[in-house]
Amino acid sequence: MSQISDEEDIPRSTIEGWIRRFLDKGEEGLMNQKKAGNHFAALHTSKSLTEVERLELEINGTYPKLIFKLLKQWKETGEYTISIEKFRELLDVPEWYRMSELDRKVLDPSINELRKIKDFEDLTVTKIKKGRKVVKLKFNFSE
Repeated sequence: MSQISDEEDIPRSTIEGWIRRFLDKGEEGLMNQKKAGNHFAALHTSKSLTEVERLELEINGTYPKLIFKLLKQWKETGEYTISIEKFRELLDVPEWYRMSELDRKVLDPSINELRKIKDFEDLTVTKIKKGRKVVKLKFNFSE
């Protein structure tokens, strides 16, 4: 259990609570009463989770979750600029992805997913170029 807690960065007490609910009520103990089909309902009401952690649970996909974590750090300013190299490194995007693939497989789906969250409804990304090459990404959002 501690391996899961460490790898997934989930508090051990939360995992223990899930296990207790599962043992007491089976899969039904993990069902979200508000959202049909969400087997992690207990997470949404857990007192040990912050608002940010609860929002992360509602985000589908690895890249959108990572971008969400980056942007939440800049919520006071409402904008975040990052070099394309650093962006690729932080999100572990394959080096061989061309910009068109980065758009199609990372940016577009992530932006669409994050716009479902109240604070990111107006999220946009602007590509900053040097010549024809994209060198930076500028994310704009309001908090």
